Amino acid sequence: MSEIQSTDTHRPTPWGKADYQFKVSRGIALVNTPGHGGFLIGQGIAQTYLSPEAIRAGQPFGGYLAYEEDIDAAIVLLEHPELIPQLGFKSTTKEDLLQTLNTYRKDYLQARYDRLAGVTKPERQATVAEVFGLQPYPDR
Repeated sequence: MSEIQSTDTHRPTPWGKADYQFKVSRGIALVNTPGHGGFLIGQGIAQTYLSPEAIRAGQPFGGYLAYEEDIDAAIVLLEHPELIPQLGFKSTTKEDLLQTLNTYRKDYLQARYDRLAGVTKPERQATVAEVFGLQPYPDR
């Protein structure tokens, strides 16, 4: 990855017009809008940069896949943890990412685990939480 470049832009995003775009590398940007943001990854770049499960999880937007900042960005950061310090997310840990995904995107975690472990759905025995050693949130 090259050094991140920040540019002022009014680029359309799934979350509104961008105030800023941080170019992570060719075809990969982190965008911010007044109320939201996330990663935009070119569909061609995604084929080599992301797993098939991450590609399926992305929201198509023009020629890009969008990963919103609250939940789906955790997919990109889990697959590319080198981005965490590069983007200045100093307090983000792998455990944080896994907990977010276990709570909101179990489909992604389970599909990725199944593919990497060579498990087919009828053979599946463990839950996502068991596989990644996650503790459920306490009742509130």
